[in-house]
Amino acid sequence: MAAEQPFEQGPVAAHSHGHDSPLSLSQALLLPRIAIESVSPVLEAGAFGVKGLAGRTETVDAKVFTDGHDKLAVVLRWRRAGTDAWHSVSMQDLGNDSWQASFTPDEIGRYLFCVEAWKTNSQATATSWRRSTAPVCRLSWSSKKGA
Repeated sequence: MAAEQPFEQGPVAAHSHGHDSPLSLSQALLLPRIAIESVSPVLEAGAFGVKGLAGRTETVDAKVFTDGHDKLAVVLRWRRAGTDAWHSVSMQDLGNDSWQASFTPDEIGRYLFCVEAWKTNSQATATSWRRSTAPVCRLSWSSKKGA
């Protein structure tokens, strides 16, 4: 990801046949709608990376909702920039469509995070397990206060 790009392509969800490829418009319209909005921390709609201190816990908030009364599962995923290994933690439902989770980067450097959500109703078909993913956002950690 180039420094001037605020987002990078998030992980592609596998659909029922197990391939990681984009869906056609007609296929996508048949899937349940899940909205992920107001993800923070984000500066200037993602134009700049958020800064933090090494060893300090970062809290991520998001508004996540869907049509109807189906229950949702929401996770925060993060990784160090330049690596492929994503870490995940379940986000807590705070009520009123608000979700929250925290993570603590283990090293100084750039980190990326995203929020994923899916319906968890027991009558879900294979296609309704497709995840909605918010764009990946940048975070930068330094070792000095105010850096």
